[in-house]
Amino acid sequence: MLEVQDARAAAEILFYAVGVAAAGLSALEYRKNSRRERTQWLFELYQRFYGDKSEIKKTWKRLDEERPSPTQLDDLLNFFEFIGILRSRQELRPNEIEDMFAFRSEGWPRMTPSRSTSSSSTTSTSMLF
Repeated sequence: MLEVQDARAAAEILFYAVGVAAAGLSALEYRKNSRRERTQWLFELYQRFYGDKSEIKKTWKRLDEERPSPTQLDDLLNFFEFIGILRSRQELRPNEIEDMFAFRSEGWPRMTPSRSTSSSSTTSTSMLF
């Protein structure tokens, strides 16, 4: 009789161990799928912003050259608002957003006054870019 109880206890332990392992594997699969989905979102956002036919990209370039129309500016602001919503819902991480826009923000002009290299001690009003 003791052997049957030992076998039953061993089977229960085995079933619990299999259950815990299955839960762990499910958690790993969920995490992998979440990362894949997040990557897909980032790719779509990247394409929407930097793609060849991107109206947002065209509006962004117009900011450097001319004044965009209110509708174009609204589209640009809506794009960034959407990114902010995804961030507040914790669908995107701050470092992911920063990675996507770091190149552009690092490329913005640095508006710092430069000193004249001539012998006079006057400060130049020109800005370094």
